[in-house]
Amino acid sequence: MHHLVPVALALLLALPAAAAAQRDCDCTDLPELQRELDNAIRLQRVFRESVAELRGHGPGASQIAFQQVAQGAWARSGARGSGRHQHNVATSLYGSDVDSARFGEQTPERRAQLCQPTGNMQRELAEAMRGAACRGIAEALRRHEQHHVSACVGIERGAGAARKVGYPAWIEQSGAEFAEQEVAAYEAQIRALRAEVGRVMRGATVRLEGDTTISTAFPGNPLYSAINMTVRRRVELRLTEAAEEAMQFAGEGTEVVGGTIVGRCRYTSGLPYTLPARATLRADGLAGQLDYGASGMTPAIGMTCDIPGAGRVSSTAPPTATGGEIPGGLSIALVDGAEWRQDATQSEAARMLAAAGARMTGETRLRVRLECAPPR
Repeated sequence: MHHLVPVALALLLALPAAAAAQRDCDCTDLPELQRELDNAIRLQRVFRESVAELRGHGPGASQIAFQQVAQGAWARSGARGSGRHQHNVATSLYGSDVDSARFGEQTPERRAQLCQPTGNMQRELAEAMRGAACRGIAEALRRHEQHHVSACVGIERGAGAARKVGYPAWIEQSGAEFAEQEVAAYEAQIRALRAEVGRVMRGATVRLEGDTTISTAFPGNPLYSAINMTVRRRVELRLTEAAEEAMQFAGEGTEVVGGTIVGRCRYTSGLPYTLPARATLRADGLAGQLDYGASGMTPAIGMTCDIPGAGRVSSTAPPTATGGEIPGGLSIALVDGAEWRQDATQSEAARMLAAAGARMTGETRLRVRLECAPPR
């Protein structure tokens, strides 16, 4: 197949390139990039899920059924927007306007001619690309159509006298095979969009902001009725890895822990204290898995209580290693303002305290903040 590489390259040049005047995507385009990425993933899922059903149809019926799937894909997918950039760009190739009796010998040059996009296709794609918010989105659309053209040039079916290549083989595909072609074309588009998200995120700062506010009530305790705890978390992350499959952010920050006691006791030392914290976020362009943790030892924490009949009594809790209060691998969207919350009453600590007659309330929140670098 190596002799077809120049042909494939020539066909790629036949597709419209992103307009030179169209600006590059930057961090401020992230919402639009993510919308296009989400739409492409949803549409790919529709075609992938249709393959098994289409395989149950006969050859001609399966192609008709595929057209029905394609026409209803946008509504079925739940994609957002007008759909102008996806389902209105038909994959129309020159061979569709040629009588099959005139296909002729499938030399590399004839393959290139029959598999080239029609003028209508080029105009429709160029219009969709011009309507894209920025060059990276337009290029992803082009990658999608490039896949169809390149697949047409390279396809081969049958053997011996029944062997067909190029467009004559392309049009004999079943509906299931056409659906698989769409899955692969959307994959090319998805990979291009993910790579573009990673590129624009190089100019962004991802901040992780978190707060825990917990109050534990101790009914009937003669010394204190409640112990309150606060944790303030701040971590700044930067993009450390970016590829077409995923990207990773990592950074360091601090965790500040404070507390008060309601009753005859008070903290005398050790609070508030600060611990080093680290977070990593591995994302697919839309959402990711967040791992957060603080490290080190807590300081010794002193407490004094005024006990009726016994006077003032002091005690000190020794330093302890920090625990894993926030679960690893939690899911959170790569969107400014996205939040993860955990109700303190559902924690293991709350269940243990409840068994001893105490009641814990409150919550932990983590919030993603995205900040774009000012344009140069």
